[in-house]
Amino acid sequence: MIKATIICNCVGKHIPKPMQNHEHFYWPKGEGGPDETWNKITLCPTTHANVHELWDAYDLHDGRPPWNILKNYSEYCRDIVEWGRELRRTRTRNAASSATITTTV
Repeated sequence: MIKATIICNCVGKHIPKPMQNHEHFYWPKGEGGPDETWNKITLCPTTHANVHELWDAYDLHDGRPPWNILKNYSEYCRDIVEWGRELRRTRTRNAASSATITTTV
């Protein structure tokens, strides 16, 4: 938990103001994401919960949840999840390419 001096950008103004914010990993550590500064974002508790819920919906629907699910989440939440999933795809693909090059050389 992070003291609520760093603001979540989910809305222009939080009412009520969150007492604490959460550190979130765009590419979650539980999914293999690194504990690096570039992979972190500060979120209010509500947005943090929504991002994790939406990540699970993407997994449940093979990366393409239908609009009737997506419409329940803000564009901000959708962007965070889509960025995290893109990081995972890109980094995993690059790691696999490096491993292939290393083993074939």
